[in-house]
Amino acid sequence: MKKKFTLRTLKALVLTVLVLTSVILSEVLWNANWINSGGIAYPAPVIVKADTPVADEVLRPYEITLSQWTRTPSKTQTAASLAIPGSPAYAQWITQLQNLRVTGLHTIASLPQAEMTEAVTFRFGTPLSYNELLKWIPGLQPSVLFQSGQTLWLYRQNGLAGVQLGIETQQGAYTALTDLSVLSFHGTLSQDIKTQPWTVWSARNHGYVPLHSLQVTQWVYHTQVQPVLPLAHSFFVNPQVLTSAQAGPHTVLWTDGSRVVWWDQARNQLTFADPNAPHIANVASVSPSFVLAYVQDHGGAPSTLLFSNPGVAAGSDWFTLRTYVSGLPVFGGNGMVQLEVQGNQVLQYQCPLWQLTTPETRFTVHTLSAPQVAQVLAHALPNTPLTELTVQLGYAAFLQSPHTVELDPAFAVTVAGKWVLTLDAVTGQVMKGVTGE
Repeated sequence: MKKKFTLRTLKALVLTVLVLTSVILSEVLWNANWINSGGIAYPAPVIVKADTPVADEVLRPYEITLSQWTRTPSKTQTAASLAIPGSPAYAQWITQLQNLRVTGLHTIASLPQAEMTEAVTFRFGTPLSYNELLKWIPGLQPSVLFQSGQTLWLYRQNGLAGVQLGIETQQGAYTALTDLSVLSFHGTLSQDIKTQPWTVWSARNHGYVPLHSLQVTQWVYHTQVQPVLPLAHSFFVNPQVLTSAQAGPHTVLWTDGSRVVWWDQARNQLTFADPNAPHIANVASVSPSFVLAYVQDHGGAPSTLLFSNPGVAAGSDWFTLRTYVSGLPVFGGNGMVQLEVQGNQVLQYQCPLWQLTTPETRFTVHTLSAPQVAQVLAHALPNTPLTELTVQLGYAAFLQSPHTVELDPAFAVTVAGKWVLTLDAVTGQVMKGVTGE
């Protein structure tokens, strides 16, 4: 005799299905693949402290600018050049700096830039302590008044004999007389500017463009990709309590309920944030050694990076370590490491998961000249005065495969520090999907 399908039978069937579903989901949650599904994370190998970056490599000037001014009551004309890392001019001026002797170091409110006739400016991407500056100016005598310096000048000034040393700090400046020969200083500076002239596009924001077409290299580099899980784990005290979620089509996040880490799979970039960190008022600035130690603890970075474009916002310090190739910066977030630090607390950290290793191919190309760049920008941005733009030569990075990246010469264009567009430095075409930040 066939049994009736009663309500009691239906309830029993539903309960059985729910129990089985619960068991299956529990198994998935506890043994889930972190990358492909949400759930509680399983322990991953602990990341080993990296050996790089090291201070001697990354605490170099990210650029050296060479300037000569012809001043009249109505106009100031500037002749300039840019000595990029790795170039003969860069090495020559570093040697001059490290071999000079100084006397009469004293404080002044600010450097007399309006009275300078010629200058070599060494721009560091982070303030350097007295001991760190001694690596670049061994002849600098001790001073109990000394503050950390960030920009160094060798300059000549109207009304003063000799070549002066200037040190800019966040609280003021220092100046001293050097033993450099005025004749030699002027001759070398003039020759460097004549050999490789650059146009000062924005003196305030240090934007320089080659006056004539410049020969540069287009690269394809092999890359090394860091494992995601150990790196993500390194930001948490107890990784076993982490949960993960697919936050978007190409974004995975992990959190312990307080801190969070995002993995941007499209850009192969990792971002950490600690939104619940307590605010600390009137904290002292963090030293570069703290920043480098933190980077080493979280995957490390190659020493092809240089500190560049520092900043301060809302009581915290921003540090940027940007990748440099052939002396030029790689634009975009996938070419740099960034930290926001308050006291000894890191509030944000962002890094690429790939690192350049060895070049695969290289091609010699020629960039647009400054007049050609001006013509292209006048057409691309007709409503923006060219004087409001800052233009910088560097590389745009395109990930070709999981293990190769193409580096194309590019001009990054910004307005008031905000990226506007990126131009192919060879063709002048606007590059899509590339930022210059």
